[in-house]
Amino acid sequence: MSETKRLERPIIIESKRPQLLEGVSITELKEILVGNDLARSLALYELMLQRDLHLSAAVNTRKEAIATMSYTIDAPDAIRKYLQAYLERHFDLSGFIETLYSALEYGFCVVDLVYGIRRIEGKELLVPVKFRRIDVHHFDFDNARAQKGERAALYIRGKEKKRYLDRFDERKLLLHLHKESAQTHICRYSPLYRAAWFVALKHQAIAANMQYFDALGIPPLIINYDGRDEKEIEAVLYQALSLRSNSVGVFPENTAVKLLTEGASKADFLSFINYIDKEVSFFITSQVLATDAQKSGSYAQAKVHENRLHTKRDSDAKRIAKGVTTLLEHIVSLNFSQEEGVRFAFLFPQEQDAKMQSEIIKNLTGAGYLIPPEEIEKIFGIKGISTNRATQSNDAKTPLDAYTPPPRMIN
Repeated sequence: MSETKRLERPIIIESKRPQLLEGVSITELKEILVGNDLARSLALYELMLQRDLHLSAAVNTRKEAIATMSYTIDAPDAIRKYLQAYLERHFDLSGFIETLYSALEYGFCVVDLVYGIRRIEGKELLVPVKFRRIDVHHFDFDNARAQKGERAALYIRGKEKKRYLDRFDERKLLLHLHKESAQTHICRYSPLYRAAWFVALKHQAIAANMQYFDALGIPPLIINYDGRDEKEIEAVLYQALSLRSNSVGVFPENTAVKLLTEGASKADFLSFINYIDKEVSFFITSQVLATDAQKSGSYAQAKVHENRLHTKRDSDAKRIAKGVTTLLEHIVSLNFSQEEGVRFAFLFPQEQDAKMQSEIIKNLTGAGYLIPPEEIEKIFGIKGISTNRATQSNDAKTPLDAYTPPPRMIN
């Protein structure tokens, strides 16, 4: 009973959210990236998302790629109907997926699952009825315990002591990792770790450019004065400065003066910003056309552009599906005696591949080869496939001619 009570109560966080970064210099950025300090790294990532709209848009584009996808549950029939009814009627699955996807930005997320009793398909089950993401800024990482795994090294900063994640029930606090890098340290799981240098260079250039235009917002004055009276020169300077010019100079009448602004190119500045945005888009979403909308591209370029995002989508979907699978495994372990496996997977439409497969099968059967029905089920994901021999004739089209390819399962 005490175990059930712990699952039904939300986790109380005693620590305060640390103060966020208001800015960072190149020197500080280097210290953060090489220091393996999780707290400072998370603060840097949030600053990047807040200040750089292009980076934030690229991350959202990638997250929205799986927002409306269908899914399937692979489990024994006796268990699957309960899990299906639970996800459809008693749980905010789309919100849970969105919560897990926050790990894309920070490399990990921890979800507090609050359990309760629900009557599902005539059976009372102990299931998560609510959830909340614990703000990643409450966490820190113990590098000395890193070899034992992320759950052993992650801890919540309490007022008096560290509350390590491995001391909590795994069914209560669900840890979801979203590794974007082969590096071992958790600070480098987020794609923002590798994008940090480019984003910093971009904003350094913007800041320098803004400072330059702020200093030259009022053009400098050049006064040709041929007198030698110092008091009169000072009076002229005073009057010139009263015109609110940011700078002023007094030169002899025949002196040649050349301004530093000559040769400065606005196109060079915009080209550099566009280059940085392209590199960030390519790394986050594998797309670059979105940053160059003024230029037209061919249909082939658009297809390659779309397929690159789909590659990222497939990879993200496998990670998110793993997190949902962990949730379903907890439900099975609490409510069913069987130790049967359960698997959650997203479904993706792959019309081109399915059409090619159907053409291959049609050509093989037309050449006289017999293909076992179980192989066709495996290729197209259709269970119980059979041939309607009563209505099929030699001149009639095969079922594959009118076949609409089903989605492909990604788990």
